[in-house]
Amino acid sequence: MAIIAQFDTDPTLITIKDKHHAWHTPGGAHGYPPRQFASCSAGSGHEFLQFHKDLVNQVIAWNNIHHAASAADLAAWSAVPSELKLPETGWPDPGFSGCGFSSNLASAEARIATNLPPFASDDELGIFIENTIHNWIHGAVAASSILNLPAAEKDIIAHFHSVQSTYFYKIHGLVQHWWDHWLHPKSHLKEIIDAAGTKITIKDVIDTKPRIKDVVDAKPVVADTKAAFKEVLDGGGPKGIKDKEKDIFENKQVVEVSDPFQNAVDPAVLKNMVDEIARLQTAAGVKKSHFIQPFMRPMVGEGITKKEQTNKKKEK
Repeated sequence: MAIIAQFDTDPTLITIKDKHHAWHTPGGAHGYPPRQFASCSAGSGHEFLQFHKDLVNQVIAWNNIHHAASAADLAAWSAVPSELKLPETGWPDPGFSGCGFSSNLASAEARIATNLPPFASDDELGIFIENTIHNWIHGAVAASSILNLPAAEKDIIAHFHSVQSTYFYKIHGLVQHWWDHWLHPKSHLKEIIDAAGTKITIKDVIDTKPRIKDVVDAKPVVADTKAAFKEVLDGGGPKGIKDKEKDIFENKQVVEVSDPFQNAVDPAVLKNMVDEIARLQTAAGVKKSHFIQPFMRPMVGEGITKKEQTNKKKEK
């Protein structure tokens, strides 16, 4: 990691550094105001989260143009790193906290990560983070023998000009990660897919039974269902069903068959439907007369052949 030297020379970064210093200073500094809500008071948690989110975004936007630090140096942590969980940093209980919270950092991290017991608002979440993990972690980075920062950077990360250190963006990236997780908790499906040791992929979800083919092939309905649909498609159908072309022209009973993939139709159910339609037709006085009289029917198939043979005989 490193110190971003441009905080001493670039006007944009100098302004960001001074505003950060002022925000943490009662009465403000460098001509900029202090925080609006005192630490631990209502509104201070959301203000803490939003102020630092905006600051980080401004620096990263600047760095995307000037490339003073690498993306890896500015990458956010997603949990308190093991390099900080050392007795020399005060982990897991440094013996201090704010707002009357327990000083046990391990339990604080567990509550933040799981939201158990749940935070009523992001303001409550921000107050908790600021006065537990946050107030410890800047000094922990400076104190860690594993990180072993140069003396100059240790002094910077532990004080109000900490924005100059690339560790600042890892720390407040972690805060932002927790805030994002609270605002947008994972869906139940993603929790299953992400579960440790669970081998579930999107393909597994898509292939999950029952599928349409499984519905059609399913037993014990398979035999009756297939037989019923085969009869209908072959033109025979259950007793009382006729859907041949001739029957359609002669106005005989026609039955609408339900979508086979929506309902597993039992032949007995179809028969009852047909019988009920017939009963209603009888009650309504519907006569089963020919819709098209025989002499009105167009000749097709065998009829055309016979007519041609008759005409040839007449010609002879």
